[in-house]
Amino acid sequence: MALTQEYFHLLNQYQQEYGTNTILLMQVGSFFEVYAKDLSANIQSFSKLCDLNVVEKDKTKIWMAGFKDIQLERYLKKIQEGGFTAVVYTQDDTKNRTLAGIFSPGTYFSDSPRLSNSITCIWVEVIEQKVVNKGNYTVIGIANIDIYTGKTGVFQYKEERNTTYDQLERFLSITRPSEVLLISNQDMDPIIRYAGIECTLLHKIHTEDPTYKKRLVNCEKQTYQKEILSRFYTHIEPFYDYTLATQAFCYLLDFVYQHNPYLVHKLAEPEWKTEGLVLANHSLKQLNLLDDGSVKSGKHSCVTNLLNECVTPMGKRRFTELLLHPICDEHVLQKEYDMTEYMLDHPHEWSELSHIKDLTKWERQVYLNKTTPLSFVQLYDQLHAVKRLYASCEDHVRTYLKVKDVDVCCDTLQAFICIHLNVEVAREDSFDVNIMRRGIDEALDQQYDRWLETEEKIKSIQVYLNGLIEWKEKKNTDYLKWHETEKHQLGLISTKRRCKLLLDAMPTTTVTLRACGKPFAYTVDKSQVSFEAQSATNSFVVEPQLQALCTSWTTLKHSMKDLVACAFGRFVKQFETLQPQLETVIQCVTLMDVIHTKASIAKKYKYCKPVLVDSEKSFVDAKQLRHALIEQFQTSELYVANDVALGRESWLLYGTNAVGKTSLIRALGIAVIMAQAGLYVPCTTFSYKPYRTLFTRILGNDNLFKGLSTFAVEMSELRTILNMSNANSLILGDELCSGTETQSAISIFVAGIQHLHQRKSSFLFATHLHEITEYEEITSLNTVKMKHMAVVYNPETGLVYDRKLKDGSGDTMYGLEVCKSLQLPADFMEAAYNIRSKYHSTSLLNLKTSRYNVHKLVGRCEKCGGTGQEVHHIHFQKEAVEGFIQTQASVFHKNHLANLMTVCERCHDEIHLR
Repeated sequence: MALTQEYFHLLNQYQQEYGTNTILLMQVGSFFEVYAKDLSANIQSFSKLCDLNVVEKDKTKIWMAGFKDIQLERYLKKIQEGGFTAVVYTQDDTKNRTLAGIFSPGTYFSDSPRLSNSITCIWVEVIEQKVVNKGNYTVIGIANIDIYTGKTGVFQYKEERNTTYDQLERFLSITRPSEVLLISNQDMDPIIRYAGIECTLLHKIHTEDPTYKKRLVNCEKQTYQKEILSRFYTHIEPFYDYTLATQAFCYLLDFVYQHNPYLVHKLAEPEWKTEGLVLANHSLKQLNLLDDGSVKSGKHSCVTNLLNECVTPMGKRRFTELLLHPICDEHVLQKEYDMTEYMLDHPHEWSELSHIKDLTKWERQVYLNKTTPLSFVQLYDQLHAVKRLYASCEDHVRTYLKVKDVDVCCDTLQAFICIHLNVEVAREDSFDVNIMRRGIDEALDQQYDRWLETEEKIKSIQVYLNGLIEWKEKKNTDYLKWHETEKHQLGLISTKRRCKLLLDAMPTTTVTLRACGKPFAYTVDKSQVSFEAQSATNSFVVEPQLQALCTSWTTLKHSMKDLVACAFGRFVKQFETLQPQLETVIQCVTLMDVIHTKASIAKKYKYCKPVLVDSEKSFVDAKQLRHALIEQFQTSELYVANDVALGRESWLLYGTNAVGKTSLIRALGIAVIMAQAGLYVPCTTFSYKPYRTLFTRILGNDNLFKGLSTFAVEMSELRTILNMSNANSLILGDELCSGTETQSAISIFVAGIQHLHQRKSSFLFATHLHEITEYEEITSLNTVKMKHMAVVYNPETGLVYDRKLKDGSGDTMYGLEVCKSLQLPADFMEAAYNIRSKYHSTSLLNLKTSRYNVHKLVGRCEKCGGTGQEVHHIHFQKEAVEGFIQTQASVFHKNHLANLMTVCERCHDEIHLR
C-alpha cells in the first residue's frame, strides 16, 4: 500500500505542475507500472495508446497497467505521440526509487527521421494605458528551442488594436512546435483560435495561477534573468531590448531544464530579427509555400515540398529556412544567383551527399550523451565521403562555402576517433567487447588482459577436452561448445552421448596448457566431474577448475563492460572540444547540398536567373510566368504562361472563376519569394527590385472556424495592408473586401486602391467589380490598368478558357456562360438570360448611335476597353475643309465611319493632350 500512496502523491504533484495529461511511470522490479484509483481517462488513454491491458492490482480496488523495463523507449515514444507528459521513476538495486526524467512531446529526443522537434513559449500581455494615449495594446513575446539542433529563436512584437495574431501564426507555421507553453493575463482561448495554435501538447498558464506565479514573477526580474541567461550565454545584453520575449525564453529554459538538463547544453545564440522580406497576412499558407493540410501530404502538397530536393537532413533544414525567410540584400542575392549559374555551367557529381546522415542532430546527441560506438564509426566513414566531396570543389565553390580547411577538420576528427576507438571492433556497437584503444585507460587495459587470459584458458581446456573424445567421433569439430545463458552463466556444453564419452575418456592427471603465450596447469580429476542438464539434448560440463574460470570470466566481463562504458563516456566528453571542427564539416555539407539542389531544380524545371535592377522603388517584370506547383501536377492541359509587370503600374484582373486569376496571382507571389530566397524562378526572364513587404489577401483562407467572420478577417488584414504598405510593398489577392453588401464592398475596395496608389505600392487584385471601371476615382489613376482573362462558350466543347492576359476589363457578364457549360436546366437558363437582358442588357440594339454618324455605335472604349462615352475623330475635325479631309492617300468626309473611334473620357483627354 505504501507504494501506491507514494505513487498517487507524486502523480498529484506532477499533474499540478504539468497538467492532467501527465502519466507517472514507476519501476517495480523489472516492470514500469501505472496506477489509477478508478478507470479514469488517463489510464484508459495510456492503455489504448500502448495497447496494454488494465487490471485490478491484488484485489485492492486500484487499477494498473504496465510493461517490461527493457521496453521503456518504445512506450515513451507512444506516450509523446499521444500528447502526454511522462514522468519516469526508476528503481536501483536497493529498491530506492528516484526521478530518472520527465519526457514531453517538445523535450523528447527520439531517433525518428523528423528534421526538428521544437518547444515554444508564448507570453501574451495586454497592457492598459491610463495616462498617455489611453487604450489597450497587446505585446507578444515568443521563444523557441529546437531540441534536435539546439537552434533557438526569440521574437517580440506589439499590436495597438485587437489583433488576429498574424505574426504569431506565421512563426508557428514555420516552427511547427510539438509543445507550446502559452502564458497570458487574459483569456487564452481566442489566442489559440486566432493564431491557429496546433500542437501535440498545449500548456495554458495564467499569470495569476498560484501554481506558476512565483516562477513567472521571477522571470520578470532582471536579477533572475541575468542568472539563468548567464548559464548559457556569454553576452546577454541583447536580451534586455525584448522584455517579454526574454521572460518567455527564461521560462522556457527553466521548463526544458527541469525535463532534461542536457537539452539546454550548448544551445545556439538566439536569432533576434532579420532584415528580410516581411510576409504578412498568412502569406506562406495563402501562396501554398507551406503544407496547410488541405491536400494529402506529398511532393506536390506545397511549394516547399516540391522544391526541397536536398538529400541531407541539414540541407533540407537550410533550404526550407531560406525559402520561408526571403531576404532583401541585393549583394547576397546576386552571389546566390551567380553560384547557381556556376553550378549549372560546371555540373558536379555529388551523389555521396546522400550517404551523409544528420550530423547536426548527432552533434546534439553527443551533448545529451545519447551516442553509441557505432555512431562514431559511421561519422568516421562519412568523413571520408566529406573529404572526397570537398576535394572535388573548385576554388570558386570553396570561396562560396566560406569554410576553410575542411579536409584538415575531417582529418582531426578521424584521428581523434582512431586514437581512442578500435574502429573495426566498435562496429559491433556493444560494450561487451573492448572498443577502446590500448593506452586510453590503464584500469580497463588490465581488466581486459585478465579477462582475455581467462577466456584463453577456457578455450585451451575446451581444446584439450575435445581431444579426449575426438578419436570416438567421425567429424572434426568442437564437440564441447561455448554457451552463455540469458543470466550470463558461461559453460561448456555437449550432447549427453558425448558427455558420457568424455567421462569415459577423462584421466585423472595434471596437464600443462597455454593461454596468452603462458603455461598454466589444468588438473583433471574424473571423480570431480559431473553433468548438469542445459536442455533436453545438451548438458553443461561441471568441473571445479572450469567452473571457477567461467565464473571469473563472467565477473571480469561485467566489470570490463562498466569500464568500457565509463571510458567511452569520457571519450564522448572529450570529443565535445572538437565542436568547431564538426561545425565546419556540417556547414560545408549543408551549403554543398543546398547549392547543388538550387542548380538541380533550376535545370529540372527550366527556371531562369533573376536579374536585379537598380530602381527607386520596388518592381517586378516577369516574362512567361508559370506557377511552380500547378505546372507540375496539372497534366490534363498544357500550362499557359503570362507576362506580368508590376511596380510602374498596378493591375485589376477580371475574369470568371476557374479561368486562372488566383493561380496567376499566386504564381507571381511564389516567384517573388523564390527570387528573394536566392532561387531561380519559373519564367523565361525575371527582372526586379526586391520588395520589403509582401501582403496576400486570397479568399478561401477566411478562417471562419477561428470565430472571425469573413468581414472581420478582411478588415483586420486591410488594416495591416493600409498601415504597412509603401513604395516597396507588393499586395496580391482578391478584392480587399467581399464580406459585406455590394455598395460598401465597392466603396471600401475603391478607397483601398486609391490609398495604395498614393503609397506607390505595387498591387494585383482579382476582382469581379466591373462597376468601378467607370468610376472617376479609378479612371483618374494613371498607373492602375485593367486586365482580363477571357472565357467563351463553345456549344460543342463547352467552356473554353484561353487563360491569356488581355488588356481591358473584358466582358462584364460571364457567370451565365459558366452555368451553360455546366449543363444547368434549359428553362432555368432561359429565365436567367431574360432577367439579365431586362436589367443589364449588353445587346448592340440597346447601344446609342453617334451624332456624327448613325452607323457608329457608342460601345466599349476602343483604346482601353472601358465603357465608351464619347466619339473621337481620328483625323481631327479642325483639319476638315467644308466637311472633307484630304490626306496623301485619299479624300473622305470627317464623319466617315473609319474616321470615328469610341473612347472613354480619360482616353479622349489623353489623345488631345498629345
